[in-house]
Amino acid sequence: MRCFVSMRSLQALSLGLSITVLLQSCATPELGPASLRVLSWNIHHGEGLDNEYDLQRIAGVISSADPDVVCLQEVDRRTIRSGGIDQAVELAYLLDMEPFFNRCIDYQGGEYGDAILTKLKVRDVQRLSLPGLREPRGLLGVVVAPGNDPVLVCSTHFDHGRDNPSRVEEARLVADFARKAPLPVILAGDLNALPKSEVLDILDEVFSIPADPAPTFPAELPQRRIDYVMWSHFPGWQLVDTRVISEPLASDHRPVLAVFERTSR
Repeated sequence: MRCFVSMRSLQALSLGLSITVLLQSCATPELGPASLRVLSWNIHHGEGLDNEYDLQRIAGVISSADPDVVCLQEVDRRTIRSGGIDQAVELAYLLDMEPFFNRCIDYQGGEYGDAILTKLKVRDVQRLSLPGLREPRGLLGVVVAPGNDPVLVCSTHFDHGRDNPSRVEEARLVADFARKAPLPVILAGDLNALPKSEVLDILDEVFSIPADPAPTFPAELPQRRIDYVMWSHFPGWQLVDTRVISEPLASDHRPVLAVFERTSR
């Protein structure tokens, strides 16, 4: 490993400072965490099943799972119904994370879309517009590097409604996006699609989808699995845990947590 010593460092040496201090900058860089915890949650614009808007409650549920990256759907930004709050920024403040937001539509004087919160340093941000029969949708991605292994973590929310053809087109666009991505892709979100549906069949061509059948919606008594965390080829890493978090009140969906660990360099 090469080490570059600046003129300021040379001046420090002339003043008699210890060379040990100067060589600290030449140490092997930290590899970062050997695990990656990704949480996906449709937060229903912060409104729980008790009709209360409570971002602190949302933050408490997220904090209990200790994620590195949080992919959120149905996030308000300065809308009337949410009291003009930028929900991604507020949640990031409560969780000591960095927020990123992707607008899908204008709504009640503000914006509505997806968000990502992260503890990890973000190297790049990507956005993809998706069609929607009922309303436009999108995909938000951030490049992070746990253990210095870059990966693109994406949050998305596919269109809803029974037999909605736009979901199939959204799945095709996202699958194509992941195929062309120069990095591994982790896709998290509310896909409004059941296991074994055409939407999941399309994504299964590119992503590994956990076989966990646990339902995520509706939160009080879940009956359907429509929320997922899946990933494309992620060399040197493996999924070691995935589960639906038992939270019946804070939103109309339950959160999904996936934990990856590095197995080799």
